[in-house]
Amino acid sequence: MMWNQEERQQSQEQDIAHRLINEAATKLSTAVKACDIQAAKVAQIMLDSGNDKLNEAMKQLVNVRASKEKLQGKLIKAQGTVREMTKKRSNTDEEPAGPSAKDLNTSNPLLLGYVGK
Repeated sequence: MMWNQEERQQSQEQDIAHRLINEAATKLSTAVKACDIQAAKVAQIMLDSGNDKLNEAMKQLVNVRASKEKLQGKLIKAQGTVREMTKKRSNTDEEPAGPSAKDLNTSNPLLLGYVGK
């Protein structure tokens, strides 16, 4: 569940970066039309920042997903091991540990007289 939260957080970071890039692109377009070099420089810095933020969020999301997949693989393997151990235990529980009481009574000549009475 923790991984889902981290995935969601990185997706939100990507959304924020996209909004920053869109705003910067709009400002850059407006600055170019107005021949405002200072505003164009600010918009370019915003674009660079948005791209950096987007790239970082994408890297983090890839890392989170890779870790999640690795842990899910380990979990599936562990669940398989538990199933095997449970199956082995149930198979050994069904087998008697030694001779049954009936076998003991019929194999012991001293008790033969008491069997069936």
